[in-house]
This record gives sequence, C-alpha cells and structure tokens, in this order.
Amino acid sequence: MSVAVKPLLLELPPAIPPDAVSQSSTSSTDLSDYRILTQCDKDALLSLAKSKKEIVVVMKRQGAFFGFLFDLAESRPNDKALVAFVPKRFRQNVSPQSEGCFDWIIYYDDSFDNSGNPHDLDDIHLTSFHTFGRELVEIVPRKMINLVHTEEISMSEVCRMREEHGLKGAYLADVEHLRRKELLYQTAEQANIPHAKTLFIDFAVESNKKRLITHVMDKIGDFPMFVKPALSCGTFGCSKISSMDDLNQWITQEMADSNPKKYVIQEYLDGREVSISIVLLQNGTFKPLVVKHMGSSYNYICMATGEPVISIVEHFERAGKRFPGIYEFAKKVVDTFKPMPPQMFTVQGFQIMDGNTPKYYFNEVAYRPAGEVVTGTMYSACGIDQYASLMLASLDPNYEPHPNAQWTPKLQTSFSFTLRKGTLASHNDLPKSPMVKGTVVQSKWYVSPGQKMQMATYVDDYMLSFVLESANEAERDTDVKWIRENWRPDVAEE
Repeated sequence: MSVAVKPLLLELPPAIPPDAVSQSSTSSTDLSDYRILTQCDKDALLSLAKSKKEIVVVMKRQGAFFGFLFDLAESRPNDKALVAFVPKRFRQNVSPQSEGCFDWIIYYDDSFDNSGNPHDLDDIHLTSFHTFGRELVEIVPRKMINLVHTEEISMSEVCRMREEHGLKGAYLADVEHLRRKELLYQTAEQANIPHAKTLFIDFAVESNKKRLITHVMDKIGDFPMFVKPALSCGTFGCSKISSMDDLNQWITQEMADSNPKKYVIQEYLDGREVSISIVLLQNGTFKPLVVKHMGSSYNYICMATGEPVISIVEHFERAGKRFPGIYEFAKKVVDTFKPMPPQMFTVQGFQIMDGNTPKYYFNEVAYRPAGEVVTGTMYSACGIDQYASLMLASLDPNYEPHPNAQWTPKLQTSFSFTLRKGTLASHNDLPKSPMVKGTVVQSKWYVSPGQKMQMATYVDDYMLSFVLESANEAERDTDVKWIRENWRPDVAEE
C-alpha cells in the first residue's frame, strides 16, 4: 500500500540559498575543479542515506521541471527518498506544489555539457551527469541508489552511469535494441510485427552510388521515402525523400561527408499516426494510460513549415472505439521488446485501414516519458500525471495507476509551435472568440519579444505552446482546423 508522505524534516535550511548553488568557472575549460554538489546537497544526501531505505534520483536535462506532479505527494511511500537532479535554470519556475513532492532538489551547473545538435545519441556527453555520479557514490551506498532517466537525450548517459558504478537499472546493452534503429526494426520483423519496409545503410562501407540506389529501389520500391539516423535522437536528421533526384542528392551528400553516418530508409506510410503511453510496473505488468493522435502533419513537416504540432490525447480505454485492436498491438510490442521496468514506455505506430478493418504498423518506441505536449494534457485525459506515475512506479513496488476520486475528465488539445529562424516580433493574442469556441487554459511563451531564434533541432524546441479546452469533440475539431489554417506566432522570419 502507498502511504501519504510528509515533507522530510532535515536539520538543514528549508531551501538552498541562491549563492549555495555550485558554480563552475565558465571562463575556463579546466574540469579539474568542476563539482556538482554543494555542501547543503551533500548534507541532505547523507541524512537521507541514514534515514531511508533507498534514494530515487529523477534526472532531467532539457525542457522544464516536472510539471504539477498531481497526486504524487499524497500517494508516495515515506520509506524511500525522492530527489530531483535538474539544471539550475529550472529553479525559477518550480512551483511550491512540485517542490513539496521531493525530499531534496539538486540544481546543477550544466555549462560543460555537450548536447547541442547531435547527429545521434552517442554524440551526447553530459559531464554534469557523470560528475554527479562519482560524487553521489562517495556519499550514498551504491545499493541504495536508483537513477531514473526522463528523456531520450540523457537515457544513454544514465545507462552508462549505472554501469560505471554498478547501480541497479538498465545498462546500455539493455536498451541497445530500443535506441538503434536497425535493431529496432529487425526485432519487429522477427516478431512478425507489421512495419514499413526498411533498409539499413552504413555510409562507412557504401561506396557505389549506383548500386546503393538500385538496392534502395529494390527494397523500398517507391517514393516518397523517409530517412532516419540509425542512432537518432528525436527528429534530428530525419528527412523525406520525394523523388529520384532527392535520393540521388541525399546519397551524394552523405557519401561526401568526412564523418560517414548510419541510417535507415523506409517506406513512407500514409496513415493515422498514433502513440500509446504506457507505464511499466515493477511487478512486470504494464498499464496503457492514453492514446495520442495527431491533428496536424508529421512532426518534421511542422518543424519545416511552421505549422503547429497538434496533439489530441485520449484516455486509453475511451480511445478503444476509435482505435479497435490497439491494446493487442501495444501488448505485442511490449512483449517483444521487453523494456526493463519501471519506466514510461511509448509505442508509436500508424493505423491504416484495410477496407473497414484497422491494421497497425509499428514505427518507433520511446523508453522514457512522452514529450511535454503529452505531459500537459495526459492528466486531463486519464487522471494520471506521467511524471508522477513514473516516480511512484520507481518508489513503490505495489504501485497501480488509478485516478484520484475527485478527478474529472476534460477535453483538451495541445498546440506547439517550434522555433523558426528569425525574430519573435511580439507575443500576439492567442486564439479566442469569435475565431474559436474553445478556451485557452494554459499557455507558455519560451521566447521573448525581440529575441532572435534558430530553427528547431528537436520537435520540443518550442517557441510557444498552449492548451485549448473544448466542450465537445465537434467544437474541438472545428477549432483545430481554424487554428491550423489561420493562426501563427508573430515571427519576422529570415
């Protein structure tokens, strides 16, 4: 049983003073003096190590803090500690509600991390994470440490940290088939899970362009095609190949690259894109929470054109009528890939109609919480907060996700606009009556007026996001169409 927890009372200041946050010298690249933990951090961790059975450390690198964390404080057990490890820039936006869910929050200096514009996951090096790991094991016994990753960009690094220090949880070998695209689709094919026709290309060994083009056409068959880095991170490096000229140009460009890369090239599936968000529980079972489907074009098209990424999130059980057979599809993927619990797990695919019968084609998996757009609307759809669910699944071996008795469902749709190359001219008015019937209930500008921007690298490199609440599905669908066609942030594009 989960037990309500009261805030831990340590013989320490109730909050870390601003000048106590560890600082590194950004004017020098000498890492010999680089430290993560302040004395307050060390004292807190030592106290927790003495008073708790385990310390669960939830780690984040990008975006924002963990949202509202609905029902976490009331539901978590009190025999284990919950610690957040987040960049110090998060500090100014942490709400008292969220802060109160943790026994301690470590705000770290990430100025030496290398995670900008990676081609693949192995280009990412998070010095702050590894420094923290070395400092942590000097204070807390290894058997008490449970590191929890929360994003794709840090998944591999956290796996390396666990392996380096002999900590519990997934190592790199345990996630290799989840992060390497060629292994991902090989695994799906061996399990007879329908998926797009796929060809793996390693430009380190490909030297004959004519032969490669023939191989691509024999395997994939027709245009358009879709290209993804084999060890990709989000949508970075993905592109659409629409013609033979596009294919020839892409292969020529890649063969000329002094740093040859690996890709998968796939048949372009034309269907309804769906994502199932699942929580993996310690007892080996799993619980699907929501289905997300798109009210917009594919993510990479939205990033290229400025169109909003529109996400409609529905309670998994209620979505069954719209997506018959989706549970069996999700179960087949989970049973095949066997992701290590506890963690959030997303199964992505396409629903393609075969006459009147829906058929699901496998596309991707994500071994981490879904993106921020799902975070913003999941609780309204199903009564479960995905970050709170991940933390409870990590803290409590008997955790089962159920909504609070006072929860009521709401029909909400998320709109996100990714960064554009140019300058944000103003925070123009968001959609409102009489243009739309729904009401914007949440909004956040990530860019200030007058600020210059570069094109988004990831689909969650946002300029603006907002959530529209609707009275019914017909109202929602009308508003989605109007916003998609008529409303944009006020950007002077270059």
